[in-house]
Amino acid sequence: MSDRRIIPPSIKNVNLEKSIEVKLNSMVVDEIGLFRPVLISVVIPTKIDAGKKTRRKELKTLSKILEECSKLADLGYIDEIIVIDASVYGGGKPDYSVLTKVIKTAYLHLRLFRREVDLIASSKAESLHASKGFFNFFVKVVHQFDPIITKLLENKNVFKKLDVERVPSGKGAALWLSVPMCNGDIVCFIDSDIMNFKKEIVISLCNPLIKSINNKASPKTIFSKAYYKRLTLRYESEAREFVFGGRVTRLFIKPMLRILSNRYPDIFKGFDKINYPLSGENAIFKNILESLYFPCDYNIELSTLYQIIKKYSVESIAQVDLDLFYHIGQSVKGLHNMVSQLSIYLVKLLEENGITLSEDTINKLVNEYLNESKRWIEKYKLIYYKDIQPLSKGIKAPIHYSESTERERVELFSSIFLESVKNRGYESKILPAWKEFMSQNDYILLSSLLKYRVNQFTYDRLIKADLVRKF
Repeated sequence: MSDRRIIPPSIKNVNLEKSIEVKLNSMVVDEIGLFRPVLISVVIPTKIDAGKKTRRKELKTLSKILEECSKLADLGYIDEIIVIDASVYGGGKPDYSVLTKVIKTAYLHLRLFRREVDLIASSKAESLHASKGFFNFFVKVVHQFDPIITKLLENKNVFKKLDVERVPSGKGAALWLSVPMCNGDIVCFIDSDIMNFKKEIVISLCNPLIKSINNKASPKTIFSKAYYKRLTLRYESEAREFVFGGRVTRLFIKPMLRILSNRYPDIFKGFDKINYPLSGENAIFKNILESLYFPCDYNIELSTLYQIIKKYSVESIAQVDLDLFYHIGQSVKGLHNMVSQLSIYLVKLLEENGITLSEDTINKLVNEYLNESKRWIEKYKLIYYKDIQPLSKGIKAPIHYSESTERERVELFSSIFLESVKNRGYESKILPAWKEFMSQNDYILLSSLLKYRVNQFTYDRLIKADLVRKF
């Protein structure tokens, strides 16, 4: 018997040349039964509102991500980049300037996209073609609240079926909307706030699925999910200061999932094995994605996990070690909203499975959480002094950590949990799986129309960026 160890997926083990070779030689069967090369779409949801103090940092970070992705595009590893933005002005009007910036960055750094743009700029026929959405750009940009997409979805009765008047706000809604826009067999989602992003992140996430295509043995990997140690740039800080990040994951969701997995194993079995339940970096087969429902809010990552584990198994998930992340933090209010929404979601999962929590049980859960979190605080204190604090010298910036602050935060999270599940002042909007609320023919038609519109919107941004002109 071979004693070869199975090496878990890690960014440290990525072999760039081999990964590209394997991807380029991997085949899938298309709709009419013919083999063709596998396609990978990278989707980047963004929201960088006008007037936000971190706007400059976030735009710079997004540009860096596009630069790194462009290297993979030129090498043939990724086949499409879609940036879907939800930035708005103070009054709620869509702000298209972020996507204009994206287009300029892509033109500057991505040779394939630059050739496409130059072709359109030099040809009246191609320009006319692109203006109608018939030119399939490599880099595509679209706004979540684009009025033409709103009108299209309204005309196809999508809003009527969903009982909404427009595309909802929230990251989950952006991801849901992006699904029929994608051409890839594999869709890789990347958050736009990763300050130390590098191209190997995409490869690390997609490689387990590529391997799954080429290896017919089971269990088949259908979903890969990142985990990492996280440094958070202090929200809207004038100075370059970091804190030991992942606070909601480390101090709330991990200990709470450990408790729920022990208490209700039929519902939460496997959740305690997930290293970073709230990571936004993942890759998934598109046909699986089309069968998932999408909460519009902070529950999107946890919901995806729950559906994958329930429909398939925790063994179908590849957890990918991305080592260390530097990212731009959010406001304290945002963190508190996240804890509140996650709390309500967890309790609703119990209720959907026939378990109603009494007030006494809720109080016991809170006490268990407070006790369990103490162990996690000790665990992460060791990690901080061993792995995080030494990084300060290399990044030439202070990294703030306080055990007393961690304990205070746990107390606060427990209060938010208690108040949220008792009062239920918030109701999450759930967007259904595309395959479930539309017929196959209607979905194919809508997908085609959305793809045309995304290409048309991209052309409009090219004009705004003065990279092409109308003939």
